[in-house]
Amino acid sequence: AAAAASAAALGRSPLYVDVTIKVVNESGDAVFFKCKQSTALGKLIAAYCSRARLHWEGVRWEFDGKAVTEHDTPGALGINDGDLVDVSVSGAQ
Repeated sequence: AAAAASAAALGRSPLYVDVTIKVVNESGDAVFFKCKQSTALGKLIAAYCSRARLHWEGVRWEFDGKAVTEHDTPGALGINDGDLVDVSVSGAQ
């Protein structure tokens, strides 16, 4: 909310504010991604899966207990700077 307020004060839409998202896997390993509130999370998912050498179909993403899809955006999900997104891998990769 503070980032959105400061963006409004600068005359920018909150959707263009950068947020840093902490992605944590089942082992507790964390990777940080920076993106705009309006960026489809499919870009983040693809980047994470590429780094981890995983197929995106076998990876489950959750924010606040709700599934995250590649079409969601941080703004639509209410993700703020520093928020945590959980990643779990299902099946053989």
